[in-house]
Amino acid sequence: MKKKLVFTIPEVARLLGVTDPTVHDMIRAGQLKALRVRSAWRIPRVFLEEYFANQGYPGLLDILEERLKGGKNDN
Repeated sequence: MKKKLVFTIPEVARLLGVTDPTVHDMIRAGQLKALRVRSAWRIPRVFLEEYFANQGYPGLLDILEERLKGGKNDN
């Protein structure tokens, strides 16, 4: 399986189970690193992996991606 290398704000919001504005707030607060590409924010996979590792959950990104691809939503 090919891993996604760059995520959009809506994709990250879906992974985290939060709203788009919450992801924007996390970026502004410095909690989540992101790159500005013209007028759009992009979050490289490595930045998300770093975020989860800093939260004490290394490897969580792969698990969340699999659940979303499989249509599972275990909230």
